[in-house]
Amino acid sequence: MCYYAERPVGGGAVVWRKEVAETEAVVANLQSRGWGVGQAAAIAELESREAALALAAAERAHNDRGMSDKARAEADAFDETVADHVGAIPDTPIVRRKHRASK
Repeated sequence: MCYYAERPVGGGAVVWRKEVAETEAVVANLQSRGWGVGQAAAIAELESREAALALAAAERAHNDRGMSDKARAEADAFDETVADHVGAIPDTPIVRRKHRASK
């Protein structure tokens, strides 16, 4: 029996999903997607996912401290377009003007 643990969006108690895995291949497939064999393993997977998300948020907050006001405004505008936490903001290409050759 494989279990998947997750928390609701607003927080609260752990929500469980379970699935009967008939073969080892199915078990390996479920484990690669964050499922655990048993509830303890599922809780460990949940805690691992939450720790990774917390680390990404901390790294992003640390990097945001060194941003210019214009870059911070651009990052805030991008954050408004997505529903989840984003660990990195995609780079905006800088268009450089071509210099004319001197006469």
